[in-house]
Amino acid sequence: MITNHVLEDKWRVQKALSEQAGHEPGRYIALAHKKVLEAQEHYGIQFRYVEMEKDPSRRLSSGPQK
Repeated sequence: MITNHVLEDKWRVQKALSEQAGHEPGRYIALAHKKVLEAQEHYGIQFRYVEMEKDPSRRLSSGPQK
């Protein structure tokens, strides 16, 4: 697998968040969202989330289409 320092840092942060959340997905998402809000405040930027149900073109595939 090809790797670089950005990916390694991403994986390090994901692992730390997962451990802090006790490996519970809901808690992981809440912690990740908190980090996003902190980054927005710190860097003065705005992230936008896509509302998947309102944008069918962005929905993840659930497998082969029949």
